[in-house]
Amino acid sequence: MPEDARKAPAAGAGSSSADEARRTRLWRVGRVVLGMLLIALGAVGCVLPVLPGIPLLIAGAALLGPRHWLIRPFSERLERWRKRER
Repeated sequence: MPEDARKAPAAGAGSSSADEARRTRLWRVGRVVLGMLLIALGAVGCVLPVLPGIPLLIAGAALLGPRHWLIRPFSERLERWRKRER
């Protein structure tokens, strides 16, 4: 067996970090897109009686996270309210 064949890495062994970075980026973009979609549906659901608006808003906010620019003001307001109640 030639030396090059023995030293060659297994298929896909060198690209694991690139695959992981791609999956992480895809997950982050997917969460933002799905979160925005749920928030939009939740806003429509607050007006229309057919859709459950509040649960969709909460699910969208949970997907986006407390550090997202859209959620941060509400998160900060909630923290101030929680501290005031103590």
